[in-house]
Amino acid sequence: FVFNYFNSVISYTPTTWRLPGINRIVNDESRQQPYVTDPDHETMLSSNYQFGMAALLFGLATETQSCEIAGRMTAMDNATTNGEDLAKELELQYNKERQAAITTE
Repeated sequence: FVFNYFNSVISYTPTTWRLPGINRIVNDESRQQPYVTDPDHETMLSSNYQFGMAALLFGLATETQSCEIAGRMTAMDNATTNGEDLAKELELQYNKERQAAITTE
């Protein structure tokens, strides 16, 4: 999976995440079966794997969307700041022109 990891409002890191397949988990010889489950252990692992994958995908989508929203928020904040600076600059220029017109009368 490739997703954006959210660091802060102005920073995110593109990240890759590789997961083991269900066959690797089910056929793992080193895992122990300390208890009996109903349904059987492989069905439980498969079901839990599917749930885990769905939860992981939701988390990754949420993380990526957080990065997108933070980027938009930062862009809008910069646009607002630039607009305010431009308005102040134009107001100063207008006042200078008006003062020059009053002085020349």
